[in-house]
Amino acid sequence: MTNAEIQDPTCKKARNIFDVCIGKIHRDSLSLPAKPVKRTDGDDDEFTENEDDDEVPRIIPEADDPVDATGQPVDEQPFWNRFINAEVLLPHGKHVQQAKVRGRAKDTAGKVIGAHDDNQLLNTIVYDVEFPDGAVKQYSANTIAGNMFAQVDSEGHQYQLLMGITDHSKDGSAVAKEDGYLVTK
Repeated sequence: MTNAEIQDPTCKKARNIFDVCIGKIHRDSLSLPAKPVKRTDGDDDEFTENEDDDEVPRIIPEADDPVDATGQPVDEQPFWNRFINAEVLLPHGKHVQQAKVRGRAKDTAGKVIGAHDDNQLLNTIVYDVEFPDGAVKQYSANTIAGNMFAQVDSEGHQYQLLMGITDHSKDGSAVAKEDGYLVTK
């Protein structure tokens, strides 16, 4: 809502009526409603045991992973292809810029460069990475992974450090520092 809508007496009255109607049905957050709320789907709140409930748990049969005619897994993406379309901050020129991994790098003959190895020291996969200015550079999987892990916290949230603010300006509608606090009872 805009500030004008918040201050408008008609809007205030409508919000108060809405709050009263909700309060009659659900009361407030500190007390239960006077009577149970009737469900509109026709189902009652009492638990009725299904006739197919039994003491013995159902056994779910083991199923093999889906494979194609050659025995290769179907609809499974290898670990090293998970980088494709990832966005990561990488060094570009004198700065670090956000870039997008476009795919595996190929040599002049069209053959992919590098091979995956479970030992990260022997992993030689190379990817093409595109920067916002259109430049495409090749980076190893280890470099990309290292930069990805350096840019996220323990919960997987991405973060970036701010070096400074340039060209700051404000107009008359900005709140002054001394008016930036609201004191309540």
